[in-house]
Amino acid sequence: MKELFQKIVVPLVMFAIGTTAAAQDKLLLLTQSNLGYDSQTWFYSGSGNELQEEMIKTNWDEGRYITSAAHTTNGWFVTMAKNTGLTYQTYHYGREWPGDWIEQNRKEDCYITTIASNRTKWFFVLSKGTGYTDQCSFGHEDWSENADRISELWNKGYRITQATYTGSNWFIVMSQNSGYDRQRYFWGSSFDEIDQKIRKQWNDGYSLTLLEFGAGEYFVVSSTFKDNRHAAQTYIINPSQPKEFIAQQWDNNQNIAYVGGGYENSGSQPASPGANNTTSNPGNSWRQQLPNGGYCDYTRNADGSYSTLTVIPCTWCHGTKNCTICHGTGGVMGYGGIWYPCTACGGLKICRNCNGQGFTTMAGRVQNGVGIGYDSNGHVHMGAAGTSGSEERSERSIPSRNSGKDYIDVIEYSPNYTGEDNSCYCPICDEVAPRHTHIKKHY
Repeated sequence: MKELFQKIVVPLVMFAIGTTAAAQDKLLLLTQSNLGYDSQTWFYSGSGNELQEEMIKTNWDEGRYITSAAHTTNGWFVTMAKNTGLTYQTYHYGREWPGDWIEQNRKEDCYITTIASNRTKWFFVLSKGTGYTDQCSFGHEDWSENADRISELWNKGYRITQATYTGSNWFIVMSQNSGYDRQRYFWGSSFDEIDQKIRKQWNDGYSLTLLEFGAGEYFVVSSTFKDNRHAAQTYIINPSQPKEFIAQQWDNNQNIAYVGGGYENSGSQPASPGANNTTSNPGNSWRQQLPNGGYCDYTRNADGSYSTLTVIPCTWCHGTKNCTICHGTGGVMGYGGIWYPCTACGGLKICRNCNGQGFTTMAGRVQNGVGIGYDSNGHVHMGAAGTSGSEERSERSIPSRNSGKDYIDVIEYSPNYTGEDNSCYCPICDEVAPRHTHIKKHY
Protein backbone atom coordinates (compact mmCIF):
# COMPACT_ATOMS: atom_id res chain seq x y z
CA MET A 1 0.00 0.00 0.00
CA LYS A 2 1.48 3.30 -1.03
CA GLU A 3 1.67 5.89 1.68
CA LEU A 4 1.40 9.67 1.40
CA PHE A 5 3.72 11.35 3.87
CA GLN A 6 2.93 14.85 5.03
CA LYS A 7 5.45 17.36 6.28
CA ILE A 8 7.78 16.00 8.93
CA VAL A 9 9.16 18.53 11.38
CA VAL A 10 12.75 17.72 12.35
CA PRO A 11 15.68 19.98 13.25
CA LEU A 12 17.29 21.54 10.21
CA VAL A 13 20.74 20.04 9.94
CA MET A 14 22.66 20.36 6.66
CA PHE A 15 21.96 20.94 2.98
CA ALA A 16 19.71 23.85 3.96
CA ILE A 17 17.50 25.42 1.35
CA GLY A 18 17.44 29.22 1.28
CA THR A 19 14.34 30.84 2.66
CA THR A 20 13.94 33.31 -0.19
CA ALA A 21 12.43 31.91 -3.37
CA ALA A 22 13.97 32.84 -6.67
CA ALA A 23 12.51 32.68 -10.14
CA GLN A 24 12.84 29.33 -11.88
CA ASP A 25 13.99 29.55 -15.43
CA LYS A 26 14.62 26.03 -16.72
CA LEU A 27 12.65 22.99 -17.81
CA LEU A 28 14.89 20.21 -19.11
CA LEU A 29 13.15 17.20 -20.62
CA LEU A 30 14.87 13.96 -21.62
CA THR A 31 12.90 11.29 -23.47
CA GLN A 32 14.06 7.80 -24.34
CA SER A 33 12.91 4.65 -26.10
CA ASN A 34 12.81 1.15 -24.59
CA LEU A 35 12.05 2.27 -21.05
CA GLY A 36 9.27 -0.28 -20.81
CA TYR A 37 6.85 2.14 -19.18
CA ASP A 38 3.10 1.82 -19.65
CA SER A 39 0.46 4.51 -19.34
CA GLN A 40 2.86 7.34 -18.60
CA THR A 41 1.37 10.62 -17.43
CA TRP A 42 2.76 14.01 -16.46
CA PHE A 43 1.52 17.20 -14.85
CA TYR A 44 2.85 20.48 -13.53
CA SER A 45 1.57 22.88 -10.90
CA GLY A 46 2.30 26.18 -12.63
CA SER A 47 4.80 28.78 -11.49
CA GLY A 48 4.40 29.79 -7.85
CA ASN A 49 1.97 26.98 -6.98
CA GLU A 50 2.38 24.08 -4.56
CA LEU A 51 3.07 20.50 -5.53
CA GLN A 52 -0.08 18.77 -6.81
CA GLU A 53 -0.23 16.13 -4.10
CA GLU A 54 -3.76 15.02 -4.96
CA MET A 55 -2.64 14.23 -8.51
CA ILE A 56 0.12 12.03 -7.10
CA LYS A 57 -2.32 10.16 -4.87
CA THR A 58 -4.80 9.68 -7.73
CA ASN A 59 -2.12 8.21 -9.97
CA TRP A 60 -0.82 6.02 -7.16
CA ASP A 61 -4.32 4.62 -6.80
CA GLU A 62 -4.30 3.85 -10.53
CA GLY A 63 -1.06 1.89 -10.24
CA ARG A 64 1.47 4.49 -11.39
CA TYR A 65 4.71 5.45 -9.65
CA ILE A 66 6.70 8.69 -9.75
CA THR A 67 9.58 8.30 -12.20
CA SER A 68 10.96 11.85 -12.19
CA ALA A 69 10.24 15.33 -10.85
CA ALA A 70 11.76 18.79 -10.67
CA HIS A 71 10.84 22.37 -9.93
CA THR A 72 10.89 24.17 -13.26
CA THR A 73 9.73 27.29 -15.04
CA ASN A 74 6.33 25.53 -15.08
CA GLY A 75 6.38 24.96 -11.33
CA TRP A 76 6.55 21.44 -9.91
CA PHE A 77 6.75 19.04 -12.85
CA VAL A 78 6.06 15.34 -12.13
CA THR A 79 6.03 12.25 -14.36
CA MET A 80 4.42 8.94 -13.38
CA ALA A 81 4.01 5.60 -15.13
CA LYS A 82 3.08 1.96 -14.80
CA ASN A 83 5.43 -1.00 -15.35
CA THR A 84 8.38 0.84 -13.81
CA GLY A 85 9.63 -2.12 -11.76
CA LEU A 86 8.93 -0.22 -8.53
CA THR A 87 6.84 -1.92 -5.87
CA TYR A 88 6.38 0.74 -3.17
CA GLN A 89 6.78 4.49 -2.94
CA THR A 90 6.60 7.33 -0.45
CA TYR A 91 7.57 10.99 -0.50
CA HIS A 92 8.37 13.99 1.67
CA TYR A 93 7.42 17.53 0.68
CA GLY A 94 8.35 20.35 3.01
CA ARG A 95 10.84 22.96 4.16
CA GLU A 96 12.60 20.72 6.67
CA TRP A 97 15.51 18.43 5.87
CA PRO A 98 13.97 14.93 6.28
CA GLY A 99 17.03 13.18 7.67
CA ASP A 100 15.25 10.97 10.19
CA TRP A 101 12.54 10.09 7.69
CA ILE A 102 15.10 9.04 5.08
CA GLU A 103 17.00 6.96 7.62
CA GLN A 104 13.86 5.19 8.77
CA ASN A 105 12.76 4.35 5.21
CA ARG A 106 16.22 3.17 4.30
CA LYS A 107 15.83 0.51 6.99
CA GLU A 108 12.79 -0.68 5.01
CA ASP A 109 14.90 -1.03 1.81
CA CYS A 110 13.60 2.22 0.30
CA TYR A 111 16.03 4.27 -1.78
CA ILE A 112 15.94 7.83 -3.10
CA THR A 113 14.62 7.80 -6.66
CA THR A 114 13.80 11.50 -7.02
CA ILE A 115 15.10 14.63 -5.33
CA ALA A 116 14.20 18.21 -6.17
CA SER A 117 14.04 21.61 -4.50
CA ASN A 118 12.72 25.10 -5.14
CA ARG A 119 14.95 26.80 -2.55
CA THR A 120 12.12 26.83 -0.02
CA LYS A 121 10.98 23.19 -0.04
CA TRP A 122 12.37 19.74 -0.59
CA PHE A 123 10.67 17.01 -2.62
CA PHE A 124 12.10 13.57 -1.85
CA VAL A 125 10.73 10.33 -3.34
CA LEU A 126 11.85 6.98 -1.91
CA SER A 127 10.96 3.67 -3.56
CA LYS A 128 11.31 -0.08 -3.32
CA GLY A 129 12.07 -2.28 -6.33
CA THR A 130 14.97 -0.16 -7.57
CA GLY A 131 17.54 -2.94 -7.53
CA TYR A 132 19.90 -0.69 -5.56
CA THR A 133 21.95 -2.35 -2.83
CA ASP A 134 23.32 0.78 -1.13
CA GLN A 135 23.13 4.55 -1.45
CA CYS A 136 25.08 7.64 -0.38
CA SER A 137 24.06 11.32 -0.49
CA PHE A 138 26.09 14.48 0.11
CA GLY A 139 26.25 18.14 -0.78
CA HIS A 140 29.33 20.24 -0.02
CA GLU A 141 29.43 23.96 -0.70
CA ASP A 142 32.84 23.57 -2.31
CA TRP A 143 32.36 21.54 -5.49
CA SER A 144 35.90 20.15 -5.29
CA GLU A 145 34.82 18.20 -2.20
CA ASN A 146 31.86 16.80 -4.12
CA ALA A 147 34.19 15.85 -6.98
CA ASP A 148 36.52 14.00 -4.62
CA ARG A 149 33.59 12.17 -3.04
CA ILE A 150 32.18 11.20 -6.46
CA SER A 151 35.55 9.78 -7.55
CA GLU A 152 35.87 7.84 -4.30
CA LEU A 153 32.40 6.31 -4.67
CA TRP A 154 32.87 5.57 -8.37
CA ASN A 155 35.79 3.37 -7.39
CA LYS A 156 33.48 1.49 -5.01
CA GLY A 157 30.86 0.80 -7.68
CA TYR A 158 28.46 3.67 -6.93
CA ARG A 159 27.01 5.79 -9.73
CA ILE A 160 25.25 9.17 -9.73
CA THR A 161 21.50 8.59 -9.85
CA GLN A 162 20.06 11.93 -8.66
CA ALA A 163 21.17 15.54 -8.23
CA THR A 164 19.60 18.93 -7.56
CA TYR A 165 20.75 22.49 -6.96
CA THR A 166 19.53 23.84 -3.61
CA GLY A 167 20.19 27.53 -4.19
CA SER A 168 23.57 27.42 -2.45
CA ASN A 169 25.13 24.07 -3.35
CA TRP A 170 24.66 20.87 -5.33
CA PHE A 171 23.17 17.83 -3.61
CA ILE A 172 24.26 14.48 -5.10
CA VAL A 173 22.81 10.97 -4.68
CA MET A 174 24.90 7.93 -5.68
CA SER A 175 23.66 4.35 -5.72
CA GLN A 176 25.25 0.93 -5.87
CA ASN A 177 23.99 -1.67 -8.37
CA SER A 178 22.34 1.06 -10.45
CA GLY A 179 22.72 -0.78 -13.75
CA TYR A 180 25.16 1.86 -15.00
CA ASP A 181 28.66 0.80 -16.04
CA ARG A 182 30.92 3.70 -17.03
CA GLN A 183 29.86 7.22 -16.11
CA ARG A 184 30.88 10.81 -16.85
CA TYR A 185 29.67 14.26 -15.89
CA PHE A 186 30.34 17.67 -17.35
CA TRP A 187 29.38 21.33 -17.05
CA GLY A 188 28.33 24.00 -19.49
CA SER A 189 27.29 27.61 -19.08
CA SER A 190 25.27 27.82 -22.30
CA PHE A 191 23.08 25.67 -24.48
CA ASP A 192 25.58 25.70 -27.33
CA GLU A 193 28.31 24.43 -25.02
CA ILE A 194 26.40 21.49 -23.59
CA ASP A 195 24.85 20.65 -26.97
CA GLN A 196 28.27 19.93 -28.43
CA LYS A 197 29.25 17.90 -25.38
CA ILE A 198 26.00 15.93 -25.41
CA ARG A 199 26.45 15.00 -29.06
CA LYS A 200 29.94 13.75 -28.20
CA GLN A 201 28.51 11.55 -25.44
CA TRP A 202 26.07 10.00 -27.89
CA ASN A 203 28.83 9.47 -30.45
CA ASP A 204 30.96 7.81 -27.75
CA GLY A 205 28.16 5.36 -26.95
CA TYR A 206 26.99 7.03 -23.73
CA SER A 207 23.38 7.83 -22.84
CA LEU A 208 22.22 10.88 -20.91
CA THR A 209 21.02 9.94 -17.44
CA LEU A 210 20.70 13.31 -15.69
CA LEU A 211 20.25 16.97 -16.70
CA GLU A 212 20.02 19.81 -14.19
CA PHE A 213 20.77 23.53 -13.98
CA GLY A 214 22.04 25.68 -11.13
CA ALA A 215 24.32 28.60 -10.31
CA GLY A 216 24.47 29.58 -13.97
CA GLU A 217 25.59 26.17 -15.21
CA TYR A 218 24.15 22.99 -16.65
CA PHE A 219 25.15 19.77 -14.90
CA VAL A 220 24.89 16.72 -17.17
CA VAL A 221 25.62 13.07 -16.39
CA SER A 222 26.03 10.40 -19.06
CA SER A 223 26.40 6.65 -18.56
CA THR A 224 26.75 3.34 -20.31
CA PHE A 225 24.69 0.34 -19.24
CA LYS A 226 25.99 -2.95 -17.91
CA ASP A 227 23.65 -4.86 -20.21
CA ASN A 228 25.07 -2.91 -23.20
CA ARG A 229 21.64 -1.65 -24.20
CA HIS A 230 21.31 1.43 -26.34
CA ALA A 231 18.25 3.57 -26.83
CA ALA A 232 17.17 6.55 -28.86
CA GLN A 233 17.18 9.74 -26.81
CA THR A 234 15.83 13.24 -27.24
CA TYR A 235 16.39 16.29 -25.05
CA ILE A 236 14.97 19.79 -25.09
CA ILE A 237 15.41 22.88 -22.93
CA ASN A 238 12.52 25.21 -22.15
CA PRO A 239 10.06 23.98 -24.78
CA SER A 240 7.45 26.63 -25.51
CA GLN A 241 4.80 23.89 -25.73
CA PRO A 242 5.76 20.94 -23.48
CA LYS A 243 2.52 19.14 -24.31
CA GLU A 244 3.23 19.15 -28.04
CA PHE A 245 6.83 18.04 -27.57
CA ILE A 246 5.91 15.16 -25.26
CA ALA A 247 3.08 14.04 -27.53
CA GLN A 248 5.48 13.97 -30.47
CA GLN A 249 7.96 11.89 -28.50
CA TRP A 250 5.25 9.47 -27.42
CA ASP A 251 4.39 9.07 -31.10
CA ASN A 252 8.08 8.25 -31.63
CA ASN A 253 7.83 5.57 -28.90
CA GLN A 254 9.90 7.62 -26.45
CA ASN A 255 8.78 8.16 -22.85
CA ILE A 256 9.93 10.87 -20.46
CA ALA A 257 13.07 9.51 -18.82
CA TYR A 258 14.13 12.54 -16.79
CA VAL A 259 12.85 15.98 -15.82
CA GLY A 260 15.35 18.60 -14.68
CA GLY A 261 14.95 22.14 -13.43
CA GLY A 262 17.12 24.94 -12.10
CA TYR A 263 17.81 28.51 -11.09
CA GLU A 264 19.68 31.47 -12.42
CA ASN A 265 22.33 32.95 -10.14
CA SER A 266 20.99 35.16 -7.37
CA GLY A 267 24.08 36.29 -5.51
CA SER A 268 25.14 32.92 -4.11
CA GLN A 269 28.62 31.60 -4.84
CA PRO A 270 28.86 29.33 -7.88
CA ALA A 271 28.74 25.69 -6.85
CA SER A 272 30.91 24.34 -9.62
CA PRO A 273 34.19 25.25 -11.31
CA GLY A 274 34.05 28.04 -13.83
CA ALA A 275 30.44 28.99 -13.20
CA ASN A 276 29.32 31.87 -15.36
CA ASN A 277 26.94 34.50 -14.07
CA THR A 278 25.44 34.98 -17.50
CA THR A 279 23.88 32.39 -19.76
CA SER A 280 23.03 32.70 -23.41
CA ASN A 281 19.44 32.46 -24.51
CA PRO A 282 19.07 28.66 -24.76
CA GLY A 283 17.91 27.03 -27.95
CA ASN A 284 16.24 23.68 -28.40
CA SER A 285 17.92 20.56 -29.68
CA TRP A 286 16.88 16.96 -29.95
CA ARG A 287 17.84 13.73 -31.67
CA GLN A 288 15.37 11.53 -33.54
CA GLN A 289 16.40 7.93 -34.10
CA LEU A 290 15.70 6.72 -37.64
CA PRO A 291 14.48 3.20 -38.52
CA ASN A 292 17.55 2.50 -40.68
CA GLY A 293 19.90 2.80 -37.72
CA GLY A 294 20.79 6.44 -38.29
CA TYR A 295 19.62 9.56 -36.53
CA CYS A 296 18.69 13.17 -37.15
CA ASP A 297 19.75 16.03 -34.87
CA TYR A 298 17.43 19.05 -34.85
CA THR A 299 18.33 22.52 -33.57
CA ARG A 300 15.74 25.27 -33.37
CA ASN A 301 16.95 28.62 -34.74
CA ALA A 302 15.95 32.06 -33.55
CA ASP A 303 13.82 32.65 -36.68
CA GLY A 304 11.68 29.60 -35.96
CA SER A 305 13.33 27.36 -38.54
CA TYR A 306 15.21 24.18 -37.68
CA SER A 307 18.73 23.23 -38.70
CA THR A 308 19.10 19.49 -39.22
CA LEU A 309 22.03 17.12 -39.29
CA THR A 310 21.13 13.61 -40.43
CA VAL A 311 23.51 10.67 -40.24
CA ILE A 312 22.57 7.40 -41.93
CA PRO A 313 24.56 4.23 -42.60
CA CYS A 314 25.85 4.10 -46.15
CA THR A 315 23.30 2.32 -48.32
CA TRP A 316 26.06 0.81 -50.45
CA CYS A 317 28.72 -0.48 -48.08
CA HIS A 318 26.47 -0.63 -44.96
CA GLY A 319 29.23 0.83 -42.83
CA THR A 320 32.15 -1.32 -44.03
CA LYS A 321 33.71 1.70 -45.85
CA ASN A 322 34.98 -0.66 -48.57
CA CYS A 323 34.17 -0.42 -52.25
CA THR A 324 31.28 -2.78 -52.93
CA ILE A 325 32.60 -3.72 -56.39
CA CYS A 326 36.16 -4.73 -55.58
CA HIS A 327 35.38 -5.40 -51.88
CA GLY A 328 38.22 -3.17 -50.80
CA THR A 329 40.97 -4.76 -52.89
CA GLY A 330 41.32 -1.77 -55.20
CA GLY A 331 41.24 -3.84 -58.37
CA VAL A 332 41.75 -7.26 -59.85
CA MET A 333 44.71 -9.21 -61.17
CA GLY A 334 44.23 -10.02 -64.86
CA TYR A 335 45.94 -12.31 -67.33
CA GLY A 336 49.67 -11.97 -67.51
CA GLY A 337 49.86 -10.62 -63.98
CA ILE A 338 48.54 -7.25 -65.01
CA TRP A 339 46.80 -5.33 -62.23
CA TYR A 340 43.59 -3.58 -63.28
CA PRO A 341 42.37 -0.85 -60.92
CA CYS A 342 38.73 -1.07 -59.95
CA THR A 343 36.66 1.09 -62.30
CA ALA A 344 34.20 1.84 -59.50
CA CYS A 345 36.57 3.25 -56.89
CA GLY A 346 39.49 4.07 -59.18
CA GLY A 347 41.78 1.89 -57.10
CA LEU A 348 41.11 3.86 -53.90
CA LYS A 349 39.50 0.76 -52.30
CA ILE A 350 36.88 2.85 -50.53
CA CYS A 351 33.13 2.96 -51.08
CA ARG A 352 32.41 5.61 -53.70
CA ASN A 353 29.03 6.49 -52.19
CA CYS A 354 30.24 7.49 -48.72
CA ASN A 355 33.89 8.07 -49.70
CA GLY A 356 35.12 5.67 -47.06
CA GLN A 357 33.21 7.16 -44.13
CA GLY A 358 30.73 4.33 -43.65
CA PHE A 359 27.86 6.78 -43.34
CA THR A 360 26.28 9.71 -45.12
CA THR A 361 25.83 13.05 -43.42
CA MET A 362 23.10 15.42 -44.53
CA ALA A 363 22.92 19.02 -43.35
CA GLY A 364 19.76 20.97 -44.02
CA ARG A 365 17.15 23.40 -42.87
CA VAL A 366 13.43 23.01 -42.18
CA GLN A 367 11.22 26.05 -42.66
CA ASN A 368 7.60 26.65 -43.63
CA GLY A 369 6.86 22.94 -43.72
CA VAL A 370 9.65 21.90 -46.08
CA GLY A 371 13.10 20.55 -45.36
CA ILE A 372 15.90 21.01 -47.88
CA GLY A 373 19.50 19.95 -47.49
CA TYR A 374 22.65 18.57 -49.07
CA ASP A 375 24.48 15.46 -48.02
CA SER A 376 28.24 15.11 -47.74
CA ASN A 377 28.36 13.93 -51.37
CA GLY A 378 26.49 16.91 -52.77
CA HIS A 379 23.12 15.24 -53.34
CA VAL A 380 19.99 17.32 -52.83
CA HIS A 381 17.52 16.08 -50.25
CA MET A 382 13.99 17.29 -49.73
CA GLY A 383 11.32 16.24 -47.24
CA ALA A 384 8.42 17.43 -45.13
CA ALA A 385 9.15 19.35 -41.96
CA GLY A 386 9.96 17.06 -39.08
CA THR A 387 11.31 14.30 -41.29
CA SER A 388 14.86 13.35 -42.02
CA GLY A 389 14.60 14.65 -45.58
CA SER A 390 16.07 11.36 -46.75
CA GLU A 391 14.17 11.19 -50.02
CA GLU A 392 16.79 11.84 -52.65
CA ARG A 393 16.04 14.09 -55.62
CA SER A 394 18.50 14.34 -58.50
CA GLU A 395 17.22 17.67 -59.76
CA ARG A 396 15.15 20.61 -58.60
CA SER A 397 14.26 23.44 -60.98
CA ILE A 398 13.80 27.10 -60.15
CA PRO A 399 11.33 28.22 -61.45
CA SER A 400 9.27 25.43 -63.00
CA ARG A 401 9.96 24.25 -66.51
CA ASN A 402 6.47 25.29 -67.60
CA SER A 403 6.97 28.90 -66.61
CA GLY A 404 8.50 29.86 -69.96
CA LYS A 405 11.43 31.50 -68.14
CA ASP A 406 15.04 30.59 -67.99
CA TYR A 407 15.95 28.34 -65.09
CA ILE A 408 18.90 26.41 -63.82
CA ASP A 409 18.83 23.08 -62.01
CA VAL A 410 20.80 22.74 -58.82
CA ILE A 411 23.96 20.71 -58.69
CA GLU A 412 23.20 17.10 -59.55
CA TYR A 413 26.42 15.71 -58.15
CA SER A 414 29.45 17.26 -56.54
CA PRO A 415 32.16 14.78 -55.52
CA ASN A 416 33.37 14.86 -51.95
CA TYR A 417 37.10 15.28 -52.49
CA THR A 418 39.21 13.57 -49.88
CA GLY A 419 42.37 12.57 -51.74
CA GLU A 420 45.65 14.39 -51.30
CA ASP A 421 45.63 15.26 -55.00
CA ASN A 422 42.19 16.87 -54.61
CA SER A 423 40.57 14.22 -56.79
CA CYS A 424 37.83 11.66 -56.38
CA TYR A 425 35.81 9.21 -58.42
CA CYS A 426 32.93 10.89 -60.25
CA PRO A 427 30.10 8.52 -61.32
CA ILE A 428 28.98 10.92 -64.06
CA CYS A 429 32.44 11.06 -65.66
CA ASP A 430 33.04 7.42 -64.64
CA GLU A 431 36.63 8.23 -63.72
CA VAL A 432 38.77 9.73 -61.03
CA ALA A 433 38.86 13.44 -61.78
CA PRO A 434 40.01 16.73 -60.25
CA ARG A 435 37.53 18.89 -58.34
CA HIS A 436 34.53 19.82 -60.45
CA THR A 437 30.73 19.97 -60.43
CA HIS A 438 27.97 19.09 -62.84
CA ILE A 439 25.22 21.66 -63.34
CA LYS A 440 22.33 21.31 -65.75
CA LYS A 441 21.33 24.52 -67.49
CA HIS A 442 18.06 24.93 -69.34
CA TYR A 443 17.05 27.91 -71.48
